[in-house]
Amino acid sequence: MQAMRNVSLPDQIAQKLESQIAKGDLKPGSRLPTVARMALDYGVSQPVVREALTRLRSHGLIETRQGSGSSVLAPQARRGLQLGRSATWDAGALAELYAFRADIEAGSASLAALSGTASDRKALRAAIARLEHHLEDAVVGPDADLAFHMAIAKATHNRYRAKVVAYLHKEMLGAISIARGNTARTPGQSQQVHLEHVAVLRAIEAGDADAAARAMRRHITRAATRLGLPVGSRARRAPAEQSGTPD
Repeated sequence: MQAMRNVSLPDQIAQKLESQIAKGDLKPGSRLPTVARMALDYGVSQPVVREALTRLRSHGLIETRQGSGSSVLAPQARRGLQLGRSATWDAGALAELYAFRADIEAGSASLAALSGTASDRKALRAAIARLEHHLEDAVVGPDADLAFHMAIAKATHNRYRAKVVAYLHKEMLGAISIARGNTARTPGQSQQVHLEHVAVLRAIEAGDADAAARAMRRHITRAATRLGLPVGSRARRAPAEQSGTPD
């Protein structure tokens, strides 16, 4: 297949695959070709294909399992709210999501520090170890990142906090994928972000509710700032003409 134009290649590939899913050419449960095979077919590099797959995953169209590749999700498995099915994101909606997360997840980190059990702390350490292992992985990394945040919500022992994260799974995964893709552009920044996660874990392990809340709010606020997004009272929906994926 002739190589695509060197403009938004991941978006072009994601749109082509999404069209095949919508038309039924790629049916629920069917496995996508390997990254290497698709890179050859589309005439692009493997990182470009991985980024395209990340877009499809953030839209809730496919799932990726380590060692098994990517497969198409059935419609009933595409749960949770979504910011949209287009390859671009509304910057204002993304800013609002980060502002919401800063409030909800800071509270969850605080409660986890107070209510978390030894078993919860073990799960958190396992989650952050997996996250560190996949720090530079554009496919598995976002799932590992979200799993750490989910583990914190579970450690609160408040069923509704865990339900909120589960319900917003697709939106949060999409936001995390965008943030990680942006972070990967700056050498050393992935490690800095990981240290933010570690700071949250350490505060929870120490049982310091205030420090845990501050560390989580700082992490999410910095993630938004790295994307050029306002948070808190400054977060407002961007006008339609300004929408798009923040860099």
